[in-house]
Amino acid sequence: MRRTTERWLAAAILALALDPGRLEALDLKTAAAEPNLVKRARLALANGETASTRAGDACRGGDYDKCDALLDEVKESVELGKTSLDATG
Repeated sequence: MRRTTERWLAAAILALALDPGRLEALDLKTAAAEPNLVKRARLALANGETASTRAGDACRGGDYDKCDALLDEVKESVELGKTSLDATG
């Protein structure tokens, strides 16, 4: 099981390195768990961008509760990105 997880993780990291646009597939908890502060900030901001797009879609669809929740996620993503970058010195 561990070997499979390690292979999947290695493949995911390689895919992210080759296509930074795939960062959006990760969630905020995954970003917060990233030990590298610069990568954590990138993941957080990519998550915020995805949440922002989804919030716009929800608002256009009239789902304002979902829109509000996604905008909260955008805020949390930006805050995590800023905190992470501030911690780099």
